[in-house]
Amino acid sequence: MSEAMIFFRAYRDALSFLPEKDQLEALWAMLDYRLDGKEPEGLSAVARAVFTVARPSIAASNARREDGKKGGRPRKKRVVSEEEKTMVSENAEPMVSEKDENGETMPSHDIDRDRDIDEDKDSDRDKDRDKDRDKDNDRDEDKDEESERAAAPRPRARFAPPKVEELRDYAAEKELDLDAEQFLDYYASKGWLVGKSPMKDWRAAARSWARREQASPKPEQGFRRILTDADYEKGWC
Repeated sequence: MSEAMIFFRAYRDALSFLPEKDQLEALWAMLDYRLDGKEPEGLSAVARAVFTVARPSIAASNARREDGKKGGRPRKKRVVSEEEKTMVSENAEPMVSEKDENGETMPSHDIDRDRDIDEDKDSDRDKDRDKDRDKDNDRDEDKDEESERAAAPRPRARFAPPKVEELRDYAAEKELDLDAEQFLDYYASKGWLVGKSPMKDWRAAARSWARREQASPKPEQGFRRILTDADYEKGWC
C-alpha cells in the first residue's frame, strides 16, 4: 500500500477529453491501482483506454516502491585478508614493557588504542559508503521521474474549424476547385462530423471534397445536379 502518488499534468489533460462519468471512472482506477495495487474492473471503453495508457508509468512507480522496501542495494561484506589476520595475531601477543628514564614501567605499544583507531576508520568508510548509496538512490529516483514524464500520455490537440479566409488560402495554395463557403456551411450543419465520426483534419476533408467535385458527372448545360449527403460522405477521411 502506498501513501502518495505523482499525478502528471498529462493525466489531467487526457481525462479532460472524457465525459464527466468516464473521467471519474478513469481517475478512481488510476488512484486505486497506484495506492492499493487494485486492478480496475467494469470500466467503460473510453475510461479503460485512458487507464491503459497511464498504466505503465504507474506500474513503474509501484515497482520502485517495492524495491525501496527491501533496503536498496545490499552492503558489500568486507573480506579480511591474510595479511590483516597476521597483523591482528601479532598485536594480540602480550605487550612488552620497558622502563622510562625515571625507572617506571611504560608499555611499548597499546593494542586497544590501535583497535579503536581501526574501528574509527571502518566507521568512516561505512559512512562514506552510505552517503554514496544515498546519492545513487537520489539519481535513480530522478531518472525514474523523468521516465514517468516521458511515458505519460500526451493529449491530442482539439479540432478547430477553419475560417473562410484560411480555407480559401489553403485551396489556392493546393489549387483545389473548392467553394469555401459551401464547404463550411455543409459541415457546420453536420456538427463537423464525417459520416458518424468527428472530423480530425479539415485540410484532408477539403482535398477529398475537391476530388469528389472533380469526379462528379458534369450536368448538362443549363442544369445543375444537386449533390446528396452520400455524395460527400462516401470515401471521405
